[in-house]
Amino acid sequence: MPETVAIVGVASPYAWDVVESARRLGLGVTTVDNMGSADATLPGLHYDPTPTDLDLGSIVGVASAQHRFRALHAAYTLGFGNPVWIADPTATLASTVVVGHMAYVNAGAVVGSHTRIDCAANVNRLAAVGESVVIGMGASIGAGAVIGARSLIAPRAAIGAGAIVMDGLRVGEGAYIAPGSVVTEAVPDFAVVAGNPGQRMAPQEPWAVGAACPYCINA
Repeated sequence: MPETVAIVGVASPYAWDVVESARRLGLGVTTVDNMGSADATLPGLHYDPTPTDLDLGSIVGVASAQHRFRALHAAYTLGFGNPVWIADPTATLASTVVVGHMAYVNAGAVVGSHTRIDCAANVNRLAAVGESVVIGMGASIGAGAVIGARSLIAPRAAIGAGAIVMDGLRVGEGAYIAPGSVVTEAVPDFAVVAGNPGQRMAPQEPWAVGAACPYCINA
């Protein structure tokens, strides 16, 4: 882990969660607002990455699945060459958890054994993720959400705060699970699910920036 991290894509207040986790880990922090509208009080805030920034450990600072996915690609395009992941020191990750570039695990989250958190994915505060789960690239697990064992959260999916995904289910790519929903069956790509038990609503418009992590495919 580097001594200082550059947080990229800091347009939302969620960037402060990443800042605080980095500080609790004893890391220095600088922030790069490549997306606009950042809180001006963020530490070291500036708008164009410097050569020094590009050598720092870099991580995504936004919460939404769509924007995390975009920020990952933007960081690569801007030339950030040392992507890292961090977990808040109050989070609990099993020793067999595998974590990808620029992923983030927030305070108090618990992640079970043999789970994989792919690049730029996010596990928010107090979320509980079971064993042998796959959280796809850029996916976002909301605060207090519960992800059952052996589930697959596909790339760019967003699980709302307090939602529950039962064991062994697939939540499709780009799908959105509304806060507090209980998912009892597989969810198609870009579907919207709300309620208890979860019911499908009108689907989202598909969106994409690229199919894979640019750091992985160009390693």
